Amino acid sequence: MKKINPWPIGITLFLICFAGVVIGGGIWISSHKYHLVSDNYYEKQIAYEEQIQSNSRAQALVEKPSIKVVRSQLEITIPENIRTHFSEGVLTLYRPSQGGLDQTIALTPDIQGQHKVTLIGMLTGNWKAKLEWMLEGEPYSMEQRIEVPKGL
Repeated sequence: MKKINPWPIGITLFLICFAGVVIGGGIWISSHKYHLVSDNYYEKQIAYEEQIQSNSRAQALVEKPSIKVVRSQLEITIPENIRTHFSEGVLTLYRPSQGGLDQTIALTPDIQGQHKVTLIGMLTGNWKAKLEWMLEGEPYSMEQRIEVPKGL
């Protein structure tokens, strides 16, 4: 009885399977529509550049607004030197891991320039706080990562 060499059969089966995966993957990829450029990419680029400029303006301030977690509250403090011209403040809280929990809060600082937001009921963990405001007709913005503590 003659012994059959398994290598040619194995290589042939491997090549057939490989060709099937490549062809199947090509068909699957070509059936999905991917749009790498949006319909209004020019407007989006301008908005992105404006966002970069508003971040740069905020970084250039001598005294910047502060965002910090104090016990069960988020304290936003507007410094005195910009408090008189501060307007249209908005705080947006982003949950990077769960977009459906994002919150937008209008800022109304008190006489000391503070606005407090309760953290009770919010999920513990990592959040991103984005503060946007107008100062003498120019938009400003800053982002800061905050950690909502456990046990609230």
